[in-house]
Amino acid sequence: MKYRFLVPGKKGEVKVKAELRVMPGNPKSKWPSQREPYILHNCRGKYLNKHGAVVPANSESAHIPLNEYNFNTLSKAISYD
Repeated sequence: MKYRFLVPGKKGEVKVKAELRVMPGNPKSKWPSQREPYILHNCRGKYLNKHGAVVPANSESAHIPLNEYNFNTLSKAISYD
């Protein structure tokens, strides 16, 4: 499931400011962080870990376990402007 925060651009185009991907997890995944449900929090192409630090998209810490995800914390960690 994907949630997007969209805003209109100056020329009428639609821009994606943030995207949350909620993934079900795959028990057979070779990556431990992807075996249980997890979330990817992306703001303008920058992926955040559960503490709000920018991390590589393919890193284990970018795959936040669903039970450790806090939207309020991460929404304040980076500017959406």
